[in-house]
Amino acid sequence: MTVLGEIVGECDVSLDGRLEGNLRCRKLVIGPSGELIGGAIAQNVHVKGTVKGDIQAVQVTLDSTATVLGNVRHEVLSVAAGARVEGHYTQGLAKPERKVSVDAIRDPQARGLHRPSSKPVFPAGNPPVPVAVGGGSGAKIAASVAKADI
Repeated sequence: MTVLGEIVGECDVSLDGRLEGNLRCRKLVIGPSGELIGGAIAQNVHVKGTVKGDIQAVQVTLDSTATVLGNVRHEVLSVAAGARVEGHYTQGLAKPERKVSVDAIRDPQARGLHRPSSKPVFPAGNPPVPVAVGGGSGAKIAASVAKADI
């Protein structure tokens, strides 16, 4: 199952499916079968699967099965032997130097994150619905995303 869109919330997320979009949460675990195509911003990120985008977190853990095709910005970093990273590691989280408007914060491109399509995440008349993405052993994430016209 593939979910298209952005997930934002003060929650813990375990991703064992595929998300094409950006993810902002408190704690993110990408399981061995999980794939994130987009950026991730969290307090704690633990990657066992694949990320094709940038990661920004206070603590980043990359297991031996992890593949990251993007940059990793962190305070604390743990990389197991066998983890694959094609990008740069940067220690230290950027502090905002100027005030930014709320509209700029909502715009993924203004934050330097990937947006998978030009379609709005929540089109008019198509409100968000709760979904669960998992690898077959029960729900792994629960979040509100829009129904996609595919």
